[in-house]
Amino acid sequence: MDAGVRSTVKFRTTSIALMAPVVFAQDKGRLTIKLGGQTVGHEEFEIAPSGGGWLAKGVAEIKPPDGGSSKVSGSLTLQPDGAPISYDWSAQAEKTNGAHILFANGVASITLQMQGARPFQQDLTFNTPLIAVLDNNLYHQYAVLARIYD
Repeated sequence: MDAGVRSTVKFRTTSIALMAPVVFAQDKGRLTIKLGGQTVGHEEFEIAPSGGGWLAKGVAEIKPPDGGSSKVSGSLTLQPDGAPISYDWSAQAEKTNGAHILFANGVASITLQMQGARPFQQDLTFNTPLIAVLDNNLYHQYAVLARIYD
């Protein structure tokens, strides 16, 4: 097995003081994705309690008229206060790509896997437990951020 590439990055961030505890609400739904007024796909999303915390997940299927189809999924596991535990995403199009991210003690350990390439690993260091995790413009992730940083 290839060892892959490893990188470490440190970030300085400003801590955010929350006035009230983060409260999530269970939700699920289906969105229509449009391009130039034409429907090109759909996304199904859900945020629900899971193991004492929360799980936000979504799957988007996109079929543009001038290109190949793709399927993108993401799954974000959160502590009750909104601090991330893990995040997984995958994209299936011409090639299959994905990442697994673990959050612990102010470090986000990322393993990026791209079809046909060695895995790339990177550690990002933050000085606050509430960090933003965004990918693929999935609706549920915006809802999570709005609740954490509102």
